[in-house]
Parts: sequence; structure tokens; C-alpha cells
Amino acid sequence: MRQWGREEGNFGMSGGMPGARSLGWMGPQPSLIGQGLSEDLSAAVFRIDQSNEAEVSVQIPPDTYFVCATLSGSIDWDARLTDRRVTRPCRPGAVDMGYPGEAAQIRYSNARARIVHFYLPRRWFLRQVDELAPSARHSEIELIDPMHSRCVAVSRHGELIVDALCRGDSTQRLEIESIGLSLAATLVRLHSNITPRIPARGGLTRQQQKRVTDYVSANLGEDIALADLAAICELSPHHFCRAFKQSMGLTPFAWLTQQRIDRAKELIIAHPSMGLLEIALCVGYQSQAAFGTAFQRTVGAAPGKWRRARD
Repeated sequence: MRQWGREEGNFGMSGGMPGARSLGWMGPQPSLIGQGLSEDLSAAVFRIDQSNEAEVSVQIPPDTYFVCATLSGSIDWDARLTDRRVTRPCRPGAVDMGYPGEAAQIRYSNARARIVHFYLPRRWFLRQVDELAPSARHSEIELIDPMHSRCVAVSRHGELIVDALCRGDSTQRLEIESIGLSLAATLVRLHSNITPRIPARGGLTRQQQKRVTDYVSANLGEDIALADLAAICELSPHHFCRAFKQSMGLTPFAWLTQQRIDRAKELIIAHPSMGLLEIALCVGYQSQAAFGTAFQRTVGAAPGKWRRARD
């Protein structure tokens, strides 16, 4: 994963991160709450607090789909795009979309909201379409702008991004990749002219389950990618995620987290003098804080308290 973290600042970032990377936003700058990139999916979460009327111009690059979801608050909004105009207020759950190469003029006021931006490279998105609807021709694929309509499914992906962002740990790579695949499938299913095929039933074979288990056990301290696990099973990432959950009862990320915490508990018991930071690094966390958060969520107690209860 290239980068994932929290930061307070403005929209004008450098280094290829969301915002400066993609939209060329000219005008009052919303505050950046956090930003993240996996190999394919870029996302940023912003807070807008602007009571007076403001006007901005936006230019989406020719190789990127842009999706915006309002997570909380509201904005009075008037957006003029290439072939449409959106004037209804933004409310929680409202979703908008921008197409590759599209320009927009946006006037807004009474803005006090938290929003998430997703940046989807067109080439990556079309790869997901090939998996979801193999018979679809790329030249015929159209995403349909919801134009401020409420979409719980898309906005839920925004909340998942915020949740991962708040943990701010590089071990979330597999989770971010999974969110990206799920978002692509949601856009195809709910906001496109494509009818996805019905996925084949069936989970992982016992041999595939063993391959994944052995690989994770041997690489638990490393940054494990969804594509790596899918390749081990000789499946596409979409098919792997669906088959894995059917067989294991958990998403790949939730299962991987459980494996990391189970190994940490073994180390805590077997090595009473081993520091928690050392244990965190051994099971794939880059900081003691991130490890402590994951441990607390999974076990219900902080690792130090859990260790003392066994002394």
C-alpha cells in the first residue's frame, strides 16, 4: 500500500495524493481529515464548514471516475456539469459522480458536512467490469450519476473508509482493497447500464483453504495483499472474496485480523517478558497503538490488561 493516514490540512496536497492528484479544485479549500491509497483505490475524507456562498471549479482527469458521498451534515448545492445540472441540497447518503475528463462549476453555501471522495482509475474499473459482466463491451459501459440521490450502499463504503482511516495502520491494505472491489461491484449493480452476471455458488476447496492458511501463517508479519491470496487460490479477487467468506464465515480482512490477534495472544503467553511493540511487529502491525486498537476490538481488552490478567 502506498500510503494511508490521518492529516489535518487543505485540499491542495502534493505527492500524488487525492485532491491535488485528481480534481484541480480551484476555490475555497475544504479541510482534509484523512487520505489513503491502495494500489488501485484512492480516497479522501473532507470536512466543509462554509456558511457564505462560495464557488469552485473542478476538472476530473481523463483516466479517472470520481465518486462523492455525503456522510453527515448538509450543503446547499448548485453544480453545472458537462450535460447536467444538480441543484438539490446534499444530505447524508447523497451520492454524486464525475466522469473522466469532465469539468464542473459548483456554487454552494450553508455547508457544514463531512464528505468522502473516491478516485477510481478507469482502467482498474474496467477490469472489475470484466469480472462482473464479462459480456459487456467497454465502449458501451456507462455509469449513471445519482445526482444527489441517496444511496445507502455507496455511502456505507465511505463509512468503511473512515473507519479504516481512523485506525491509520498499514495492515489495512487488504481491507482497503476489499472496499474498492465492493464499491466497484456496487456501482456496476446500482449505477450503471450493465447487468452483472449471477456469481457461481461454492466456496474454497479444502486445498485452497490450506494454501491460504499456510501462506498467512508464514507471512503474518508482512503486508499481505488481497491479490496475493487470490492468486494462491488461482481465483480473481472478486471470486476469492465471495468464496472465502462462504467457506470461512468471515471476510478475508476480518479473518486475517483474527489470525494476527491469535498469534499475538500465543506470544504474550509464551514470552511474558516480550514487549508489546515487539509482539505488534511480529504479527504485522507497524505500531503498538494500532496493535492495541485491533486487540481491544477483537478480544475486548487492551493487550497489557489481558496479559496482566494471566500473570
